[in-house]
Amino acid sequence: MNSFFSMEGGFYKVLSLLADVVILSVVWIALSAFTLGILTGILTTAMYYTVTKRIANRETYLMRDFWSSFKQNFVQATCSWLLIALAGFILIFAAVNGELLGNARYFFMPFQFLGLLELLFVTVYIFPVIARFKVGFKEAFKNAFFLSNKHLPTSVLCLFIAASCAILVYGTGFFAFFAAGSYVLLTSYLFIRIFRTYRSDFDSDAGAPDERAHTAAPRDQVWQKLSDSKDPEDHGDAGGGQ
Repeated sequence: MNSFFSMEGGFYKVLSLLADVVILSVVWIALSAFTLGILTGILTTAMYYTVTKRIANRETYLMRDFWSSFKQNFVQATCSWLLIALAGFILIFAAVNGELLGNARYFFMPFQFLGLLELLFVTVYIFPVIARFKVGFKEAFKNAFFLSNKHLPTSVLCLFIAASCAILVYGTGFFAFFAAGSYVLLTSYLFIRIFRTYRSDFDSDAGAPDERAHTAAPRDQVWQKLSDSKDPEDHGDAGGGQ
């Protein structure tokens, strides 16, 4: 019992993890609001990088890792987020103004719904992929699309978690400060499990990066671009991991 409450015990580790997530969540909501949502994508990416490493018991330095990932992935994650936002705006605008198409709107309605659903799925996966793998702009979207459709139950569960967080924010207000962190924490466990399906060496080392990550062969053709895992040692490039 004493070991459970010690500095190395499970109780302390859980409290430490939750405290870190709260800190990251407050940073996320503050900067997202201050930049009118423009930096939401890169903030989410940096949070996923830090939290997934934290969960996997990799050596982490909370804010240093967060800002290091922020700088490395800024261009790619921000451009990806703005493209997703633009696509979402177009699809929602088309759905809301469907009467402009007359009776043809009934033909396009299923495609609009499917497009919005796929866009949500891609949005769920793309930032964890950018955060943890060295992929180009196109490959990130390709892998996000592939993963979200292959692991459909997990994709639906992630949307359910997001909707639950949104409901709590609407119902309580103060939960807005913890919503992003709660969502990223819960879904990080799901993404780690998925990533290890294709990369058994993913976050397998508690110290330095696993050298096998540079040569491991993915099981699916589309994952052949995910040849390297991102670690703090790689964070010297601000070009988004391309």
